Amino acid sequence: MNHKEIARVGIANEDWVASLLTKGREECHFPFAKHLGWDPNEHSSFNAFRLGGSTKADICFQKFFYTGKYPEQELISCKRLVAEDHNGFGHIHKSTIASYRKKWGFDDTIERCLNVYCGNLIVEGRQKGLYFEHKFFEPYHAYMKYFFKTKYNKIFDDLFKGTHKLTQPKWFAITAVTEETKILFVAPIEVVIEYAKGDGNVFFGRKETRQNLCLGNITMYSKRSTGQLQFKMNYKPMLKDLNHKFRIFQF
Repeated sequence: MNHKEIARVGIANEDWVASLLTKGREECHFPFAKHLGWDPNEHSSFNAFRLGGSTKADICFQKFFYTGKYPEQELISCKRLVAEDHNGFGHIHKSTIASYRKKWGFDDTIERCLNVYCGNLIVEGRQKGLYFEHKFFEPYHAYMKYFFKTKYNKIFDDLFKGTHKLTQPKWFAITAVTEETKILFVAPIEVVIEYAKGDGNVFFGRKETRQNLCLGNITMYSKRSTGQLQFKMNYKPMLKDLNHKFRIFQF
């Protein structure tokens, strides 16, 4: 699928998850609402809606009280994957190098390396973008690993939850789509973040190459068409390893 199609199916998935959490909708699934804290003895109703925008939360779930108090809200980050697809890698976060510098405070050396990696700076002929296995990066490997290690916890919190406390998701939901069914996996986002951190190691390359920077179970890629950085993770091993920590709903 191209980028427009990926965005379209992502939005459709968020709309579907929101419909499961909206009382009165045909798709409404009460066990899901109860799992997120809806109590029929305390709450008169509930609904959910897509947030849109650039926050890490995709859906806001609201629980309305009988007493007229301001509704309780639960924010959810949503992902989608095709169960039969061997590639379970999914998007986590994408932004400019300048934006990440503002978040994480790296210096000119790290910024230059990342700009060369993404093709924003040309250092060898006309080639746009160099992988980290290139000889240009050899003097900087140890320093780059040291920097990302010192910012490790903050980086993971920012990538999965964002920097604004009021818009940080509490839940993480993955829809696994098969030919006949949809399977929804739901867990607290802190469970997902701890898994993503892996063993805390920072290294270059997961296989025989050293092309990309890896942090635990996530990988940083260069989006050279836009000069941005993109972080991804393979969700399938997580769903298998953490099956006991996810609440699973099948439709």
